[in-house]
Amino acid sequence: MRMTILRKSSPVSVAVLSVLIGLMPAAASAATYLQDTNLVVGGQTLKVMAGSEYQSLVVASNSFMVTLAEGQAFIVRSPGIFPMSLDNDALQPGCRVLTTRDNQLILNGPRTVTVTPGTAPCDTSNYSTDTTPFLAISQPNGGETLKEGQAYQIFWSTSGGTVGNVRLSYSTDGGATWPTIVDNKSNDGFYSWTVPSVTTTDNARLRVQGVNQGLVTAIDISNSDFRFEGTKTAVPPPSMIITPVVGYDPADATQDAATIGIDKNLPHALFNTCIADTRIKVIGQDAVYYCGRDGKRYVFPNRKTHDTWYEGFNGVVELDLATMQKIPLGGNVTYRPGVRMVKIQTANEVFAVDANGLLHHIATEAAAKRLYGSDWNKKIDDLPDAFFVNYAIGDPILE
Repeated sequence: MRMTILRKSSPVSVAVLSVLIGLMPAAASAATYLQDTNLVVGGQTLKVMAGSEYQSLVVASNSFMVTLAEGQAFIVRSPGIFPMSLDNDALQPGCRVLTTRDNQLILNGPRTVTVTPGTAPCDTSNYSTDTTPFLAISQPNGGETLKEGQAYQIFWSTSGGTVGNVRLSYSTDGGATWPTIVDNKSNDGFYSWTVPSVTTTDNARLRVQGVNQGLVTAIDISNSDFRFEGTKTAVPPPSMIITPVVGYDPADATQDAATIGIDKNLPHALFNTCIADTRIKVIGQDAVYYCGRDGKRYVFPNRKTHDTWYEGFNGVVELDLATMQKIPLGGNVTYRPGVRMVKIQTANEVFAVDANGLLHHIATEAAAKRLYGSDWNKKIDDLPDAFFVNYAIGDPILE
């Protein structure tokens, strides 16, 4: 499966995203944001900061729940002159107003945290004295060319509070993976790096993370791509020839995806902690998961996704927290194929959903009417930008 990696620029159109697709293994469930991304919760527009990672993200009516793996960090802000509190069950302060007057919450894994934006603004009277640290990469910050075996100086700066050590990592695949360059390095603002054996790519990025007592306290990523020139043999890229989709039928697509397990083509596990093809939740909590035949649980990112697969919540199996924690996360559930069309909130292109989250751009109104009827425009859901990472863009439907 191809996963779209959101990039550090705004706004981002679907047309651009269709070109900027990074390749990730089918089993990968983590998402990394290379773009500051809006997240609408309870009528408030929060901002997930570039560099944030997560295993799963579930948005409810007035809160969101994020699951982080070991080593992952997630930074979210309530922006504005009078930012709202970010109440949470991680025992982190709900208000940490930056010198920019944004309120920032930073979470470190492994843990699952529920965040509820408050209805009252934070006290901003002392914003100018805040000591939250910031990191800023100087080079490579986009546009450079680094050659395999080259001795290269990495530079970054620190402002605000103290950052004791840093972790440097790089990506050659548009943010899908981040091999470590050096960990727990003293934060002196530079590092002499010998560029390793790499595959030539124009989609390289550098990431610096500030680390204090084992926790990530600040993140920065190269503002744009730079180039690696290496000697490794590249895996042939997917063909860029656009082949229009012929024969897509919403009813057939829905019928073929009888269950989420079939849609995702999940393997069969020898042992399951939960009953395959059922929905499960923790007693007293709202989040509902799908139990896959592979022994993993899959997250419904929001109610609309859930409702393409099920009507209501009858039959959901309740488990105690200890049992739920034994079931590993497998990723996010995508829309059931054929039921609804989707679009992202920052662009107007409309997509049909195919197996395993593959999207086909419906290029004309005539095509939309043929597939979904004269009321096709009432069968479109806005897909939050934060969830677009769960989908891949396929070939278009032209007529």
